[in-house]
Parts: sequence; structure tokens; C-alpha cells
Amino acid sequence: MGFIMIIFMLSNLFHRDAENMIWEMYDHVFQGNKGYAKYRFGFISKVPDFKGQKVLISGFCFFKFQNKKIKEYSESVNGGLAMVQLGVNPLKIEKVFYKWLKRSLDSDVRLQKISNYLNTFNRS
Repeated sequence: MGFIMIIFMLSNLFHRDAENMIWEMYDHVFQGNKGYAKYRFGFISKVPDFKGQKVLISGFCFFKFQNKKIKEYSESVNGGLAMVQLGVNPLKIEKVFYKWLKRSLDSDVRLQKISNYLNTFNRS
């Protein structure tokens, strides 16, 4: 996801669903065309079912640059923490986590190989 997707994410997701956002990046590390940073993020939900709920999360992000512009962006954050703070039904959270697990396995051949290897030890 590059610059265009960041604009989409901020405009169509964050500002649609949240207000009073605080996003603090720190411990930046850059080398060549790659960069990493930790972040703290907080907001008040505008989603009707969770309106007014405060959410605080932390994570880290990865940037790849080309010609001093963001070419790729990805992040790792525990979205379950946000769902718990919002008061999402635990069964819904479980369903979302299984979806994320499937997406992780489907998009990472190396992770699939590790899973297959570990399945050889499954004794149940």
C-alpha cells in the first residue's frame, strides 16, 4: 500500500469512523529506502454502535520509499485491543481473528511452510 492508499485510509476510514485522533510516531529507523517506526494511536469512535468509546492502541509500521515518496506502507497492530475497548461482541472478535489468520497464511508462503512443519508435531 503506497501513498494513494494512505490517503484513502485516512480520508475514507479514519475520518469517517473516528474523531479527536492522536497519532504519535517515535523510535524511527531509516536505512536506504526503508523505514520503521513505533506508534501510539488514540481516537474517539464515531461508529454508531460504539459512538463515544475511547480507543488506545500501539503498533509499528514499515515504509518503503521511492524518490522520497512512500511507495509501500504496512503495519502491525493488535486490532483485538481496539475491539475490546469498543465493546465488540467476543464472538465477532473471534470471527475477525480467524479471518485475519487466514489472510496471513494466504499471503505468506513462508508462514504456510512453518504451519505445515508444525502440523507434523500435532499429536491431538
